[in-house]
Amino acid sequence: MSETDRYLGVTAGPFALALPLLTVRQILDVGGPSSMAPTDPRALGVEPISLARLLDKPPRDGRPGLLLFDGHIGPVLLSVCGVSGVFDAPAPRPLPRTVACRWPGLVRGLLSYPEGTLRLVLDPRVLMGLVEAGA
Repeated sequence: MSETDRYLGVTAGPFALALPLLTVRQILDVGGPSSMAPTDPRALGVEPISLARLLDKPPRDGRPGLLLFDGHIGPVLLSVCGVSGVFDAPAPRPLPRTVACRWPGLVRGLLSYPEGTLRLVLDPRVLMGLVEAGA
């Protein structure tokens, strides 16, 4: 049996992404119509940062999901367009060397989500570095 890891499926703008579940400190809200977070996420004491905007794309309409991470210099609150669930998957397939990435090291590879969607797996350390650098 192959070894698997747990991932959190999220969307950020047009991107279907996966984050290693162990790096997410807390899922504060899944977003959308079943949202349970306070009206103003700043009430949590940390200004949310849109993952879609960080990736230079507009976020989708609707209430965002909120994920809390331990950043390099303090807590980081990311807003995502939606949280689609937790899933187990083997190690991501590396991207072909011909794929150009704006932020080297951010994308670890590709995973096939249970319903067949391909998801880009983000490296949480590189992601936190981008967030804290104000990319």
